[in-house]
Amino acid sequence: MGATAADFPVQVNAAQAITGGVVQTYSGDYYHRIHVSPQRLELGNVVSAQVSSVELWNAYLRPLRLTHIDGLEDGLELTAPRALPFWMGGLESNSWQLRATTDGPSSLDTTLRWMFDGSVQSPGLRITGNRIVPWGFAPNWSSPPLETLSWLTNILANNRGAEQRRSLRAAPRKGWQASFTAEGAERALFDLSMAGWGRRVWALPVWVDVLQLDAALPAGSSAIACDTTGRDFRVGGLALLRGETAFDTEAVEILDMAAAGLTLKRVTQSTWPAGTRLYPLRSARLTEMPQTTRRTDALLQADCSFELTESADWPAALPTTLYRGRPVFAQRPDESTDLSHSYERLTLLLDNTTGKAAVTDTAGKGFVLQQHRWCLAGRAEHSAWRSLLYALQGRAKSIWLPTHAQDLVPVEPLSGSLLKVQRVGYARFGLGQLGRQDIRIELADGSVLMRRITAAVESGPIEELVVDADFPGVIQPGQVARISYMALCRLASDDIELEHLTDQDGVARCAITLRGVRDDLEVA
Repeated sequence: MGATAADFPVQVNAAQAITGGVVQTYSGDYYHRIHVSPQRLELGNVVSAQVSSVELWNAYLRPLRLTHIDGLEDGLELTAPRALPFWMGGLESNSWQLRATTDGPSSLDTTLRWMFDGSVQSPGLRITGNRIVPWGFAPNWSSPPLETLSWLTNILANNRGAEQRRSLRAAPRKGWQASFTAEGAERALFDLSMAGWGRRVWALPVWVDVLQLDAALPAGSSAIACDTTGRDFRVGGLALLRGETAFDTEAVEILDMAAAGLTLKRVTQSTWPAGTRLYPLRSARLTEMPQTTRRTDALLQADCSFELTESADWPAALPTTLYRGRPVFAQRPDESTDLSHSYERLTLLLDNTTGKAAVTDTAGKGFVLQQHRWCLAGRAEHSAWRSLLYALQGRAKSIWLPTHAQDLVPVEPLSGSLLKVQRVGYARFGLGQLGRQDIRIELADGSVLMRRITAAVESGPIEELVVDADFPGVIQPGQVARISYMALCRLASDDIELEHLTDQDGVARCAITLRGVRDDLEVA
């Protein structure tokens, strides 16, 4: 065994750098930062003052000095728990009241930040919304308000008249034209409204859907009892309570609706007596600044045109009666005034200006142009009319349309597949022609038969027509009320106008023109 060695003092390795990182913990998720709750406020349509609570939490373990708020703009008011600047203690939480009013820019998009001394920053509060001012002026019904519906249809057609149609809008663009008369203080209000708000977005009342409250509505009400059937109220939309003047208005937001009333998102701010008018509201913009006419120093008249800035949806419904796979629109037109009727032919003109012009009828068919007019009375007729037009989607969809004229007059009983009528030149001109080969036979008992004529021959003063299906038994001429031609048609225009003489519980007028299409080459 060797000698014992002394190893003291013990020597250690020299110091060296060790790399690493901080591991996030539960504490780090909540502390040593500023919390704002909520971090986003979506105010939607700001049609009246909205108040929201915001919580601010100093999650640092030490006091911080709050100096000011960044991001406040016109129409936003933030109420602090005490006067700024002030110290917030460590882990202190307090509540702030944010009030958004209708004053300020039409589009609201800003971020509020609570600014502290030092490098401390808050995450901020994002605020978005649209300010909409109610249009409180009532139309002058001596000039009936005009409602316009505009679809957009792309039509690809060949020289034979076959069409492929495509609707380019899910819902039509909707507009209103009306005349307004303002006097006294309302005249001054109208003038300042045009100067201060102009072509920004307005909350436009649907005047024809007006209601009157049956009972007083106290302030703080969260529901309104009313009949919403057939009216343009919608969940998430707006409604307007209006008194006697344009100054007496209150817009409310609709949380839910039923046939018997509306549930409101926020309670009403004012008390409204029985008889107060209630309107659905739609956001709209003036298509152009109106030209006003000064009648006196206290009276003006203005014609205003609006276009909705939101979708104008409505339930679509086609007639349930079908013929050859297409709906039949059997409602008779309003014949209190003359109805137009003509034909359109597809022609090509070759003219070198020196010789004879050459005209070619490329389709060899006449396409009927038939006018149909409504005099709508009552809300049920208004709703049915609107549902039909929404189903037709402008020029996109086709429908069978009778002439509702006495086109053929039977002279002998109808039996089998034979129909004998007074001579009208059908065998010479009508056989196989568009809009003249299908007939609608109305019987005196109200029943209807629809048939296609497949053959025709003249026999002295009588023409014998053969139809594609036998008649049910023997039908005497006296049992036939009317035999009319039917044509497969679409609307001739994507633009429809409806003239409201009163609200929709009353009367409105509308006239449209329908154009025939080839039922043998129909694509859309």
